[in-house]
Amino acid sequence: MFYDSVRIKVTAGVGGNGCVHFNKDIYNPKGVPAGGCGGNGGSVYIISTEEKNTFVDLVTRKSFRASNGGNGGKNMKHGRNGEDLEIFVPIGTVIFNDETGELIADLDKSGLKIKIVSGGNGGAGNSAFVSDKFRFPNLALKGVPGDELVIRLELKLLADIAIIGFPNAGKSTLISKLSSAKPKIADYPFTSLTPNLGVVKYQEYKSFVIADIPGLIQGASDGAGLGTKFLKHVERTKIICHLLDLSCVLEGRGPLTEYAVVREELINYKKELAELPEIVVGNKIDIPDARAAGKEVEDYFNEKKIPFLMISAVTGEGILPLKRKLGEIFEDVNKKPKQTSQSGKDLILIKVEPEKDFTIEVDEDGYYHISCKALSKLIKQIDFKQRDALMFFNSQLKKLKIDESLRNHGIQEGDTVIVDDFEFEYHSD
Repeated sequence: MFYDSVRIKVTAGVGGNGCVHFNKDIYNPKGVPAGGCGGNGGSVYIISTEEKNTFVDLVTRKSFRASNGGNGGKNMKHGRNGEDLEIFVPIGTVIFNDETGELIADLDKSGLKIKIVSGGNGGAGNSAFVSDKFRFPNLALKGVPGDELVIRLELKLLADIAIIGFPNAGKSTLISKLSSAKPKIADYPFTSLTPNLGVVKYQEYKSFVIADIPGLIQGASDGAGLGTKFLKHVERTKIICHLLDLSCVLEGRGPLTEYAVVREELINYKKELAELPEIVVGNKIDIPDARAAGKEVEDYFNEKKIPFLMISAVTGEGILPLKRKLGEIFEDVNKKPKQTSQSGKDLILIKVEPEKDFTIEVDEDGYYHISCKALSKLIKQIDFKQRDALMFFNSQLKKLKIDESLRNHGIQEGDTVIVDDFEFEYHSD
């Protein structure tokens, strides 16, 4: 089954905890601080690869988590780092923040790799706090939780040429004749449910990728049928191959009317699609009345100076000339200057505010509320039962210049300060 959209939750690993330990001997009765630091948690990466073509292996597993870092140990033993988790997706995958809808990355080439969430840092052991003023620290930090994010993955096929048209125009049959693709083909008046990709060799050592886009109907750009689900696969194409069912005249329909409907849906969905190079192909000329109808249609497109060919995808008549013509158009398009792909640059994660920025608000009860990402993260790392925890916490208030700002706001001894769910009394040194 073809899966081209999926939501998954990705969670990075938690950093390992730091260790408090002292190596004591006859020369160091107080002990030498020797607690090791925790290892960093693993990060989650998404990588584009040619070996995948759908999200089928992501559909049943909605949550992905990297491994945690190991805890620090005695004798300054560093905890192991958590293993990164790599998720492989098809080329053409677009990644969105599911909550905000923000575009994170467009993986339009093979081998592109993005760190989608970062592992938490390991907590420092007491050996890391040793200084001239802090010779015997009884303090270690807990590991930082890893980042977590729900993302939406959407696949937009990377085809040089897209075959579009009404349902039952013969797109699946045509792609099977042009390439080695093996789509399911049946005689029914409904559209296929999945796009198909194929490689077309039009000269020795020359080829292009072609996709048949399941049938479009009136209102497709507004979601009628499965319209928007399929139209997104046309977005990356270079050339439009518009397939017309010439036999529709036998049912009282007009090929040019159906052509106009599909063109309008392209314009409504994305105007740029209607401006792509186009070739129109009349199909089913193995039916006598269809061949006759094709002569009138041909006059229309000749007047519009739009390339037009007639074929029978069933018998194979006209397939070789069509293949050569598609190759000519493909080469002409490739001679034009190419736009630089934004996704070829370094991939950047979602923008975040600087962690050290902070705000202070005083409520009607005189409580001082501090909002600071760095401080919120630090509080989760500190075990305030440890002897030197509060001393370290106060030093960080000074380092972040929060202590100075509190005084500028008029704080007094004993006033209450609140950071998230943590509440403490203010005391100056």
